[in-house]
Amino acid sequence: MFPLNKHPILQKLPNFYPMSHQVSSSIGFLCRDPLYKTEKPYTLRYPTSEGTPRENIKLEKCPLTIFNAFSTATSLETCGFCSIELPTRMSYDDFSDATKIESVYAPETADYLERLLGARHVYVIDYNVHTSSNPPSEAWLIEIDTEET
Repeated sequence: MFPLNKHPILQKLPNFYPMSHQVSSSIGFLCRDPLYKTEKPYTLRYPTSEGTPRENIKLEKCPLTIFNAFSTATSLETCGFCSIELPTRMSYDDFSDATKIESVYAPETADYLERLLGARHVYVIDYNVHTSSNPPSEAWLIEIDTEET
């Protein structure tokens, strides 16, 4: 087994792209609020009874500059993420077809990650298609089992 950042698949990828692509944004951090000394922060994703707030989250927004993820070599070991190009049989238009995503892209993703990580099983549990009318809200939920058999 290769260390992940030395894996042959990752070695084929270019390790530097110009940092000309950057986006200014913000990130929300939970505020230090006296309320949280007596009540845990929460968000409910279901209807509540009258008078019960769906959340008590108070966020402080901080500025953030996001650079092109390919601008430097990344690895799971040092960064907790890495950028890879996933080969697929899907065309751009295929990503609007849930059946094709579930029958082609999800299995391709699972197979690729199993090989890349040496995982015993990878399960694509959920996904979200992002379009201009459906902007990003959640990431894919993927469970990876790396225990030895």
